Amino acid sequence: MKFDATIFWEILKSIALLLIGVLINYFFEKRSKLISYYGHISAFSHTPPQGGGPINVFSHTVILRNSGRASATNIRIHHKDLPDFNIWPSILYSVETLPDGTKDIVIPSMVQKEQITISYLYFPPLTYDKTNSGIKCDQGFAQQINVLLQAKVPQWLIYLLRIFLLI
Repeated sequence: MKFDATIFWEILKSIALLLIGVLINYFFEKRSKLISYYGHISAFSHTPPQGGGPINVFSHTVILRNSGRASATNIRIHHKDLPDFNIWPSILYSVETLPDGTKDIVIPSMVQKEQITISYLYFPPLTYDKTNSGIKCDQGFAQQINVLLQAKVPQWLIYLLRIFLLI
């Protein structure tokens, strides 16, 4: 059997065009993209004015952002134990108790580029790792990212480095 190079190149071209089409669709399709991260985790020791031993109070925040180009719908923030919480800025939400006793904060929708902060306040033995159990919406699961604070580079330095790069 003789090898025909034109058939090989036609097959290779078809596969390449298919992959390019998939990549174009992936980058330009309007879809929601939920990301979440912890804003802070803290512990306080408070001694009541009437005396007695110190009381430990724990707190943490979860920031939820729709960084996509479409609205995210039916967002569910799942909790093993739901402590006292506050959502800022104020949005419409409800709390649903599931059959196994866990609870979900349900947010009907978040528009593109919208960001909310959920602050929790609780007492021992509850800790931050025993509260949140995942975030999902109708379009998929939220991506949890690790955040590292760092100093911001001045804008003039960025422009100067771009000029040197072009030269």
